[in-house]
Amino acid sequence: MDIFEEDFPEWVNIIRALRIVDAETDEICRDYEILKVDLHDAERIEGISGESRQADLRASLSGLEKEIQAKVMSSRGAALRNTETTKQRKGTIDG
Repeated sequence: MDIFEEDFPEWVNIIRALRIVDAETDEICRDYEILKVDLHDAERIEGISGESRQADLRASLSGLEKEIQAKVMSSRGAALRNTETTKQRKGTIDG
């Protein structure tokens, strides 16, 4: 299981699609993956002695989570707007 399947199971397919078409989303996701591995390593290796660093990593991950969530919500909003526009056009053509 990859990091996004674990952390964003309901959005994993949207995130994967966004990474393909949006370089900024891909960069955010790469940063998230790197920091997630760094945090895991820090917790395993540093233990209590690295709590400050771990706290910094968690704070950075939290910020990236918010950015990923914003990207997903934005893409879902765009998809809904496209659906509504298509429905309106069909209504105009059919009507």
